[in-house]
Amino acid sequence: MTNWVLAAAIIATYLIAVGPHLDTPFMDDETWEFFASETLLRDGRAMTVEGDVNVFHPHGYYTMVAGSFALLGVHEVAARLVGVLATIGTFLLLLGIARDLRRRGPDGDPTPLPAGLVGWIGVLYLLSPLVVQGSLVITADTAVHHFFLTLWVGATLRQMPERGRSFSGWALLGLGSLCALCFAIKIVSPVLIGFAMVVTLAHTHGIREALRYGFVVVLGGFTLFLAFWVPYCFELDTSPLTCIDYLVGTAQSRTVVPSLAAKAIWLARQATVVVLWLGFAFVALLGAALLRFSTWSKAWRPGTGMLAMIVSVLFLFDTLVAGASFGFPRYHVVWMPFAALFVALAGFTLSGTAPERLGWRFAATAFAGALAFRILLGDPILAATFDLKLAFLGWNEWPSRGLASIGSTLALAASPFLAAVAVAWASRRRSARPLPVVALLLLVGLGTATGQHLLQRRSDHHVHLGYGEHGTRELRDHVLARLEPGRTVVGSKDVVHHTSHFAFMPDWHWETRPILMGRLRDPRTQFLVMAIHHNTLAQLIRTREDDELRELLSTEYVASRIGSYLVWERKPRFGPGPIELRRTSG
Repeated sequence: MTNWVLAAAIIATYLIAVGPHLDTPFMDDETWEFFASETLLRDGRAMTVEGDVNVFHPHGYYTMVAGSFALLGVHEVAARLVGVLATIGTFLLLLGIARDLRRRGPDGDPTPLPAGLVGWIGVLYLLSPLVVQGSLVITADTAVHHFFLTLWVGATLRQMPERGRSFSGWALLGLGSLCALCFAIKIVSPVLIGFAMVVTLAHTHGIREALRYGFVVVLGGFTLFLAFWVPYCFELDTSPLTCIDYLVGTAQSRTVVPSLAAKAIWLARQATVVVLWLGFAFVALLGAALLRFSTWSKAWRPGTGMLAMIVSVLFLFDTLVAGASFGFPRYHVVWMPFAALFVALAGFTLSGTAPERLGWRFAATAFAGALAFRILLGDPILAATFDLKLAFLGWNEWPSRGLASIGSTLALAASPFLAAVAVAWASRRRSARPLPVVALLLLVGLGTATGQHLLQRRSDHHVHLGYGEHGTRELRDHVLARLEPGRTVVGSKDVVHHTSHFAFMPDWHWETRPILMGRLRDPRTQFLVMAIHHNTLAQLIRTREDDELRELLSTEYVASRIGSYLVWERKPRFGPGPIELRRTSG
């Protein structure tokens, strides 16, 4: 009973953290996802804000958000609830996987799940700021992706036969259906996880069983997905290969670095990320080695090897490919549930190896686990501190804001350590006294929510996963109140979904510059809106690396700032109709 009380307390803590932000206005790429879901509900066709059919990603996530819109209405809360519910579901699935991985008792049933292990999983997954923020973002990359991948992996581990035996045919068909659902959300990750599971099965059950799983589950699941996706794309009169072209094009555009100085900063940033990733890889390997000589083999089923292989494959891909191409923390979260479970199993096992020795061992183990997961696994709030480009901009232009950002970051990062120590204390006897642990977890939840609020209000760092850019609501109200009929807004996607007068501008890079210049010279353009830190254009203008663009903006537009956005409004003489000018500060 204690473990379920603790699980309920962890879920309540998570809800305290996400509750105040459910109605946060859509911002940045969220507008893209929102518009696709809304048009799918309204017109039966997911569209881009430019009016094209949106087949850049499979429509599984859009369908779920559209269903939430149909039930609750078209607004921010309905969209963000999808991720919140999926995150809670993932946490419960992780508890189920941990229970299935435990050695079975004499009656054939798994031994009860210790409350201490419940706490480890809760702290490392559900209370991670990366998960808290990621679950609120309107994107398929985080919560919903976690849920379906965890469901597939958990079902595979549950159905995995003992060594020398085979999966049943019905089990393989069911697992193939779950794999197809994963492909309907995102395409790349199911391939990587399928590869990891096939490699593990080849080691534990032989090549024949591994190939059987690979062909029936992974390849069969992908074929089942294509059986629905290809006719659907043809019905929309578009190519089913658009998503692959988009992925390749995006990867190429992200690696464009316009100047030598920017390239040096970019390379330094990538080197920092790689060092952090390698640091965690060392921690993970060390943990695996320690577990090899601890009670792992006696307490856990062999399926833990598959879990470790999944973490390794996803981690390697993220380090070598995604981190070098994209550099956005929200792309680095596919492995979150599996890494959290792996580290939780390791920490719980190590903290319980000598329960008669109380004191520093439990606190040290908890601290090390939380530290590895907070810093080395790329928590976005801490990642903003390690992002050299953002750090340079923050310190050079707003030193006081840089100090506030780092202070809020450290305060927020410290809160999980308290919870980790509490969990280690609960783990020492493989049971927990719920009231003290619940009280500490609630305090951590309040501290997390407060830290996020401070980070939002006092920092200009945009961490790509939540509310780093403030002033979105004020920006929307200001622009919509002044936008004249027939005029357009170029640049930001944050307020596109509120009016049909907006001209969506893709993420800035050198290849889109001619398009931008043409739109800025168009007399119908009334506003240019850019996030201060998120968009390279704002950096180019501030650093004077594009004199032609800077001259155009200074002669034809008036600049102002709203929150963490830069807003340029066209001067009256350059466009039709009078426009009342005023400056607005955030």
